[in-house]
Amino acid sequence: MHYLRAFFSALLTTACSLVVVLGLAALLAGLALYHLRPSSTDWQTQLQIPLPAALAQVLDHQARAYLPSDWHLRSGGAPSTAISAQAKQANGPQQPQGKAALPATTAAAHPAVPNTVPSNGRASLIVPIGIAAAVDWITSPMVARLLGGTQWNTRYGPMAFEWDADSQTQTLVCQACSATLPALGSNPISLPELRIALQREGPHLQGQAQAGALQARWTALLQRQQLDIDLQFDEQPIRSVFAAFAAQIPEVEKAQIDGTLALQVQLSLPSWQLEMAPQISDFRVQGLGTETLPTAPNHCPRRNDLPVDVNGFLARAVIATEDQRFYQHPGYDLAAWQDSLQHNQTRNSSSNPSDPQGKPVQPLRGGSTLTQQLAKFVYTDGDRTALRKLRELLYTVELEQTLGKEGILRQYLERVYWGEGTCGAQDAAEHYFGQSPDSLNPAQAAWLAAMLHRPDYHAQRWTNTGRIDVRRTQWVLDQMRMLPPLRMNQRERQRWQRFVTENDWRRSR
Repeated sequence: MHYLRAFFSALLTTACSLVVVLGLAALLAGLALYHLRPSSTDWQTQLQIPLPAALAQVLDHQARAYLPSDWHLRSGGAPSTAISAQAKQANGPQQPQGKAALPATTAAAHPAVPNTVPSNGRASLIVPIGIAAAVDWITSPMVARLLGGTQWNTRYGPMAFEWDADSQTQTLVCQACSATLPALGSNPISLPELRIALQREGPHLQGQAQAGALQARWTALLQRQQLDIDLQFDEQPIRSVFAAFAAQIPEVEKAQIDGTLALQVQLSLPSWQLEMAPQISDFRVQGLGTETLPTAPNHCPRRNDLPVDVNGFLARAVIATEDQRFYQHPGYDLAAWQDSLQHNQTRNSSSNPSDPQGKPVQPLRGGSTLTQQLAKFVYTDGDRTALRKLRELLYTVELEQTLGKEGILRQYLERVYWGEGTCGAQDAAEHYFGQSPDSLNPAQAAWLAAMLHRPDYHAQRWTNTGRIDVRRTQWVLDQMRMLPPLRMNQRERQRWQRFVTENDWRRSR
């Protein structure tokens, strides 16, 4: 009997000790999460903590009154702790001075979550946390040691933590990592592996980033509302950039890619406001077979075998509206690309601004050159993604080497789509005006070139109303006036401006 009493006494003591330890652990975890609780203006995300249904029911029925109002219980759950994909910025924090700002995003209230937790299965506790506070914690030595060797599921992919106590460095390793940069398109950019080493001193962060052979140094300023990052890629082979995406760019395997790239990046989170300053040297590509394009099948019907005059009015009008620096750039125009990048971050690319004074205004333009457009509709599938842009760039650089400017311009004019099922300058000129492209006057050429950004829309509107887009056509004429070799003097330009306004543009049906 004495031994039995001792056994039950020890068992009771152990049970009580375990309850106390678990209670203290839960209390400390709760205090930690409460410490990470964001204010309404903080950059924040959600931590999704899976719970056994029994514990969730206890919290639901007995402890709900003690939980913060923005903590929620949700039925269902992930097999492991996961950070929600819904990072948000509340009440539109101030943007850095001197940068183009995205429209401020307002933090939406959490959707209503059912209070009833099922008696079986899983449930999750949804806890909002401030990003700045979380970064502050994971880079502190005590927490960093605890995180070392753990893996978390995040919106970007599985994230593992590696802590080096000697250098006080926390390394985040993201496998099959993907993220969406609004400035570069709506589709995510994926990397097989991304390693980010970081060290912190107060609000200042620094470290290195590596994706395959691609390496960069970075510094950052952490604030409660945002994180401002400066990223520096020292000069390195351009092939390293493409190799990082080799699984998604099949051309990397067969192309010989030469040249170097240096890059400075400024990124502000959570707005994803992006500024980039690339420097490219000696960029050359071989092995993609673009030299065969002039003899390759053309899906456009050819009315005759006469080539389009690359010095005629139509060719000049196309250059004026699509790529005014065509003869100056090496196939890609970094200045135009940076302007396009800023434009994508400050306004909707589908908008159609007009001048309040009623004057002709320059239409919205993307960053693609004529050579890039040719590469897009001949070699790539035309989807609006950053990876398609990289594929397109390889073909662009090789086209400049194999065909030269006149060859590229001629192939563009023979293949570009012009609406109503027509493509190529020959087909378009005969379809819309009943004459050859070399017979078009400057106003007619300017209108055909003006159609290119939305050919089917303009063709249908022209048919329905009998009118052309006068503003856009006059803008093209205005840009043509200084393009060699057919420069127009002021009297000639005014003559064709009047022609655009006064001519009867109705189409015969």
